Amino acid sequence: MDHFGAATLNGFGLGDVPLAITAAGVLIEYLAETQQSALPLLTRLSRYSLDEFMLLDAATRRNLELMSPLRGGEAKGSLLAVLDKTITAMGRRLLRQWLGKPLLSVERIERRLDQVEAFAEHGIPRAEVREALKGIGDLERITNRIVAHAALPRDLVALRSILRQIPGIQAILQAAELPVLKPMMDNIDACAEVCELLERAITDEPPATLANVGIIRPGFSKALDDVIEDSRHAREWISALEQVERERTGIKSLKVGYNKVFGYYIEVTKANADLVPEDYIRKQTLVNAERYITPEMKEYESRVLSAEERIRELETEIFHEVCREVASNAERLLATARTLGRLDVLAGLAEVATEKGYTRPRLLEDQSLTIRDGRHPVVEEMIAGGRFVPNDAIFEEGERIRVITGPNMSGKSTYLRQVALIALMAQMGSFVPAESA
Repeated sequence: MDHFGAATLNGFGLGDVPLAITAAGVLIEYLAETQQSALPLLTRLSRYSLDEFMLLDAATRRNLELMSPLRGGEAKGSLLAVLDKTITAMGRRLLRQWLGKPLLSVERIERRLDQVEAFAEHGIPRAEVREALKGIGDLERITNRIVAHAALPRDLVALRSILRQIPGIQAILQAAELPVLKPMMDNIDACAEVCELLERAITDEPPATLANVGIIRPGFSKALDDVIEDSRHAREWISALEQVERERTGIKSLKVGYNKVFGYYIEVTKANADLVPEDYIRKQTLVNAERYITPEMKEYESRVLSAEERIRELETEIFHEVCREVASNAERLLATARTLGRLDVLAGLAEVATEKGYTRPRLLEDQSLTIRDGRHPVVEEMIAGGRFVPNDAIFEEGERIRVITGPNMSGKSTYLRQVALIALMAQMGSFVPAESA
């Protein structure tokens, strides 16, 4: 309750589950003790039940090769590799979640299938959305870095770039006029005021870290602009000093230089030592020259060096202020990130369905299963230049077991996995490799 600033946990659905409250409390306490900076990332709490998802144990996941093939290594040869046409990092993460937690609610599954079907039947909006998503960075991770006070200047540049592109995605969805996509349209927020703040505050190409200056755009902060102007004036004075002193002293070879140890100096060769004015103060002796400084030069040097430090301090302070303002909109940004991820997954599943000739499954509230001309999605993909021979699987209401016989290497395990994968794909909201299911 303290962490979420709530007077009661009923709003989180935890009013009747004391053990869940205990578990969540222990997690928050653990983070407070070991990863304090991670606590601000916990902005929401939701309750779910195992009754909502198809339970898949580790052996099932491994044998069905959902995320990786049995032989290990890359995702190639897994169901994930077949279905993954996602473009964004948010989409890739969400697809893994859907694949690992197939739904048990017919209503929720149908909602996903409706949206996949809308994209499958309308190729132009699908192509436009997928093209627009190519420029979308990892909004979810960037927002979390900002909330955790771990953001760098280029994170804000990346966020600004993402926010600039969101109105284009909104326009595509609006023009498509697909009612089933309207809930997603309503959840995509361009956060115009955040984008406008970043436009005004952050330069186009800031340095990689806060150790260097040049992060804040001129005109955003009067205090910063004044310090920069004072530093510029002092630098211009020092730049002009060499010519001024040559004319004043008559020493044509006189030089004004700088190094990190001694700062700014006036260098005069020993051959011209008799022309050195009385107000020159010796600073360093070299083999063939002497280096000097004047009180006025020392003052301008101090202004330049102190200004650099002050500019760095001000820019860091302003940067953190901008990050705090962005973080105050984290919920909106994260909701948009989740919706963009969902949009990516749905358009990707539609792309797979149209490319591979998958069909929309029909869901029934009973125990029957009918697959006509089904195909194994992964094996079909792996056959180089060949054709997977489709087959049927039929379980009438109440029938739960079929016995499959045949010689070794005849395809029994492929058939078993094929039926399982088609059922799993249907329940995650994907079209399936079959004539009908």
